[in-house]
Amino acid sequence: MTGQGETAVEARKDIESIQRFFENPQSGPFDGRAIAVFAHPDDATIACGAQLRRFEDLELIVVTDGAPPAVAHAVSKGFGSIEGYAQVRWDEMESALDLAGVPHDRLIGYGFEDGSACRRLLTIIDRLARDLAGADMVLTHCYEGGHTDHDAVAMAVHIACAAIEEARRPVIVEAPLYSLQAGLWTAQTFAAGGSGLTCWIRRAGRR
Repeated sequence: MTGQGETAVEARKDIESIQRFFENPQSGPFDGRAIAVFAHPDDATIACGAQLRRFEDLELIVVTDGAPPAVAHAVSKGFGSIEGYAQVRWDEMESALDLAGVPHDRLIGYGFEDGSACRRLLTIIDRLARDLAGADMVLTHCYEGGHTDHDAVAMAVHIACAAIEEARRPVIVEAPLYSLQAGLWTAQTFAAGGSGLTCWIRRAGRR
């Protein structure tokens, strides 16, 4: 049921119920197992924000360490090492998730280096197929022709879910981050030509 603030949402692979859950901020918590799969430490909070606190059973998988492998990049950001840069990004993510009420023991880091997801696709798919089996929902990137890590993770989630037996396959919920569309930098907009249901998240008190 949705529409009642005190009522938990029992989506259980009901796509339309999941759509209503996101569109109605007054609906109760999602009563199921949800897993968020994103490429970098900051992607989940950018894509989902305060929506993360609406899940009673949520795990977050971060595929890369968020640190490009060139030391010069870390130095340009004021860090003395790649490892130091990666640690700060992880710490910032944990601080953001504290505000959303996501415990640190629900975080899983695959540890691939930033920018490598498209080259490690088969390994990522194999691991996701094991980790996502039995979940009710997976939150992730959409494929938008933007960041290669984002698009690789989007593809990996779809292929991994297709490999999971139907009874244990989660519903995929995608969020756009940024891409070039018609030659313009475009944020939080799905690329043209996609398919599936689209829902707009409403803020509490808005219509």
